[in-house]
Amino acid sequence: MNISFNTRHITLSDAMKDHCEHDIHRLSHHHPRISEVSISIIYHESYKQFDIEVKAHLDHKWYFVKFEGTDFNLTVSKAVQGLHHELNKTKTKEKKEFHDHTLNRNLTSEEE
Repeated sequence: MNISFNTRHITLSDAMKDHCEHDIHRLSHHHPRISEVSISIIYHESYKQFDIEVKAHLDHKWYFVKFEGTDFNLTVSKAVQGLHHELNKTKTKEKKEFHDHTLNRNLTSEEE
């Protein structure tokens, strides 16, 4: 999996980078087909606030989540949790569509 970082108005320390990579690797255990992750970190000095955007590429689609907060580690964790929720929602939707047999039941009831 390829992880890229894009920062604005902040220099990313090793501890910050390690925390981001740790959370993303935890996410990849649940969704091993993630091929690429892009993390954009923007720090607003006047608000003392971080904007974290996480994009993940999975099955020819891009998934995007954005979170804001004053604590860096908490904001990164929330963004990754939000992405995990988004991926699970899509996965559940695809499973329901695959296992939905109501179309077959409607066809058999019309034939009777």
